[in-house]
Amino acid sequence: FTKAYMTASFIATSVGYLTSKNDFPPLLQLNWKPTLTRLQLWRPITAFLNFGPLGLGYIMTCHFVWTYMATLERLNHAAPYDFWVMILFGCASMVAGYSCLGLS
Repeated sequence: FTKAYMTASFIATSVGYLTSKNDFPPLLQLNWKPTLTRLQLWRPITAFLNFGPLGLGYIMTCHFVWTYMATLERLNHAAPYDFWVMILFGCASMVAGYSCLGLS
């Protein structure tokens, strides 16, 4: 799962680098109006691919995420269901929390 997540993040960031002046692609950003009115249901999921603009900070964040997620995957190798529940709970909590607090 870690390899797929990091690859998807790199592809999304590269598309933003090439098309929108090193910003994350607007089509993938979390915006509730098109999510609810146009049923663009990928937005809450793809928002987690954004590690910032392509540069040194992006590379450092990727290294941290790779190390952290790979360690968690190895620790829960016997029960991968627990790892998925943890990731999904964390994502749902952040989307709900940011939405309730009015953050983007």
